[in-house]
This record gives sequence, structure tokens and C-alpha cells, in this order.
Amino acid sequence: MSLITKARVMAVQILLIAEPSMVRDGVRALLESVDDFVLWGVATDGSEAMRAAADVRLDVVVIQVRSPGVDGLPTAESFGGQRDDDAPGVVLVADAASTGEVIRAARLGIAGYLLKGDDTRTLVAAIRAVAAGHAWLSPTVARQLLDHCRAMPVAPARPDTTPRLSGRERSVVRLVADGRSNAEIAEQLVLSHSTVKTHVSRILAKLELRDRVQIAAYAYQNRLT
Repeated sequence: MSLITKARVMAVQILLIAEPSMVRDGVRALLESVDDFVLWGVATDGSEAMRAAADVRLDVVVIQVRSPGVDGLPTAESFGGQRDDDAPGVVLVADAASTGEVIRAARLGIAGYLLKGDDTRTLVAAIRAVAAGHAWLSPTVARQLLDHCRAMPVAPARPDTTPRLSGRERSVVRLVADGRSNAEIAEQLVLSHSTVKTHVSRILAKLELRDRVQIAAYAYQNRLT
């Protein structure tokens, strides 16, 4: 583990997990060049990173998916993919956008999903957004996820299902379909984060859906957007 000690006010504390060294060093050089970033460390596998970061308050973990020794999604989940207030946001940088992998990442609550072909400004913007509690997808990944939502079959709801949604729940459904994170929904509707999570759980139960992807598909198919 290579540790970098810098002190900056209001800096974004970042951990990079990546291999091979050529890609790792390129991303490392980029992160070190941004004034408000502190690259706290670089690791070559998830277990090493977890041990070294045990006592550090990180803001963002950047993980290169399919690196040797790094299975990006389980590593991301171990760093707080289900994201609570103290867990770092996770940004995955992948070789390609597999629909299954993107959906799995979304279900884990991972906040950023980029492709290696995205430009450096996109990575910097994504890290800042995730550090602030927002989400960020590569344009290619966002389009793929939306196409999947529109095409995915959803079991017809019982006739009285939609009327059973309260006005607030309908607002949450629309924002979920718009790709908003729980933090963004809470901010827009002036609710607490825990209240938004409760609304999402109740919506899933009422509509008999499995996850946020199906909520989005339901919203499109029932013209709630």
C-alpha cells in the first residue's frame, strides 16, 4: 500500500484500487493533480485496501473493475455499497458496460459507474459528485440502463395498485425513474434520508416489485413520469 500524506481543507479523501500498473499510475497521476483531491492511498486488491483503510475516513473509493486480484463489485459492497452516512461513495471504472453488471451495481447502491474510455474530466466530475452524496453514470451506461428499463417486462399491477400510492409515493416513484439517488430525492422533497428509504421500501411492497430498476420501468409503463 502506497500512502500519500497531504493536508488540505475540505479536500476529497480518495482511495484508488487498481491494476495493472500502467492504468493505475495514469489514474493516480490524474487524481494527484487535482487541487481539492487528496489521494490517500493506492491498493492492488480489495483485502489490502480494507485493511489499510480501516481507521481512515474516506470520501470516495475508485475501483478499476476486472483488475487482476480485484473483483470490483464485492469490493465496492464491502466499502459501503449500501451507503450509510459514514461509508465512502464508490466509483467503478469498467472496461465495458455489461447490462447485468450495471444493474448489479445499482442494486448495491454504488454511486458512480464510468467506462475507461470516458475522458479525465468525467472522472473528476464523478468523484466530486459522489463525494457530495450524488450519483454519476457514464453517458453510455445511463443510456444502456434506460433502454433496459424501457424494454423490461413488468407484471401488470392489480387494478387498485396505482391509486393506493400516496401523492408523496408517486413523487418518489417519478424521481426514482429519473435516476435520482435517495439523497437527491430527500433534498428535493425536503425529507430525511431515512424517510425516503421507507417510502421506497413501501413502494416496492405495494407494487410487488423487486428493486429500483423495476420501479423505473413501472413508472414509464404507467405514465407516472
